[in-house]
Amino acid sequence: FRFQENDGPFTFTTIQLTGSQSTVNGTLTITSDQIDVDQSSSFDLSTPGMVTVTTPELSINGSSVLTLTGNESLHVDSIDLTNDATMTHIPEGRIDLTIPTISIDTSSRISADAKGYLNGPGAGEAYSGGGYGGRGGDAGGYLGGASYGSALQPTDLGSGTSGSHGGGAIRLDVTDTLTVEGIISANGDNYVGPGGSGGSIYITAGQLAGSGTLQANGCPSQYGGYYASYGGGGGGRIAVYYNSSTFTGTSEAKGGSGSNGAPGEDGTVVFIDTTQNTLYPGHSFRFQENDGPFTFTTIQL
Repeated sequence: FRFQENDGPFTFTTIQLTGSQSTVNGTLTITSDQIDVDQSSSFDLSTPGMVTVTTPELSINGSSVLTLTGNESLHVDSIDLTNDATMTHIPEGRIDLTIPTISIDTSSRISADAKGYLNGPGAGEAYSGGGYGGRGGDAGGYLGGASYGSALQPTDLGSGTSGSHGGGAIRLDVTDTLTVEGIISANGDNYVGPGGSGGSIYITAGQLAGSGTLQANGCPSQYGGYYASYGGGGGGRIAVYYNSSTFTGTSEAKGGSGSNGAPGEDGTVVFIDTTQNTLYPGHSFRFQENDGPFTFTTIQL
């Protein structure tokens, strides 16, 4: 089905996608008391026009996929991803949401894997890895891609090299509760060669809960049999701000391994308790000039 501008506005009590591949076309509004995307459905909001979706409840369930661009306007009270559901964005787009409540169950994910730049500001030379939060790995005498962007407010796409893509960009402003039992990821990829860098995950939440995974890893390089050396992708960037947290999961922005080339450098990971004004660096963090000055009650390494 296609939600078309000439048919709008769309105003229904319930919109139920069941085994449906639905897209949008043009500038339009969709208003409903509940939107359910179920049973391997796809709801793709990518269009050159402006799409506005208003609903108290948006449910993505049963191996279904919601695809965003970063330009749409979602007025939604809660988003629930259940039973192998996925929220993602188009290549070189982004996920940029302000939502009271988001819940991701153990089998579901918000993924921006391989949705970043094909090259980008951190593109490496020739067979070296892409950089972003960390430098890309050198290879065969060629320099890996440079690191760039903010460690405290990361919003950039990751970079690739020679066919690889960096990870995409996820920005979540969750005013009430973000529950992560599954995965939020912005990993890089490769195209039989050097690794792309990880992308960005930038979260602000009233309450952070769950035991899932936050991941913005650079991709390992993959030897294709043509050249002796390929560099790994640099790690991406993760920054999480919360008023209160019971989150017990894991977070990583690691550099990918090299194939006879250097591994990518780890990226940056940080959690910030806004109530206590405490900064908790993750497994790798960099106090950068462009993020300073750093003023916290406590810095806990």
